[in-house]
Amino acid sequence: MYRAEGFLPEAFRNFLALLGWSPGGDEEFIRTKDLIGKFSLEGVSRTNAVFDRPKLEWFNTQYLQKLPIEELLPEVENELKRSGLWKPEWRRALRPARTAETTRGSRSRRFAAAAGSFATVFSSWSRAFFSDEFTRDPAA
Repeated sequence: MYRAEGFLPEAFRNFLALLGWSPGGDEEFIRTKDLIGKFSLEGVSRTNAVFDRPKLEWFNTQYLQKLPIEELLPEVENELKRSGLWKPEWRRALRPARTAETTRGSRSRRFAAAAGSFATVFSSWSRAFFSDEFTRDPAA
């Protein structure tokens, strides 16, 4: 469900890990391999965790902005496939990479999801970069 809404798996793991555990200090953006290395039972909280969706969206935004482009590209490819824009020859092309890089300065909190999300906007607004077939608004 959350992946279909555009939450990156690693961002979701990071968020869930910090719901009831603290690595000590103020660090919040922690890659999965680092989470595994830092985890200890001493950091587990005795209080109940609260699932805070805005905080999850914040984590996802951090991952969209900070992930190396090579790790973000598969997500871009999946979204382009979902929207019917993907062409296999693009796997080696720079065109999708340049477009994916635009997420760096974005305030997008999710990559794919229902109407109004980044993926929907990404798929519709970037259609002109990936296809010659797109709907034109006669009123525009």
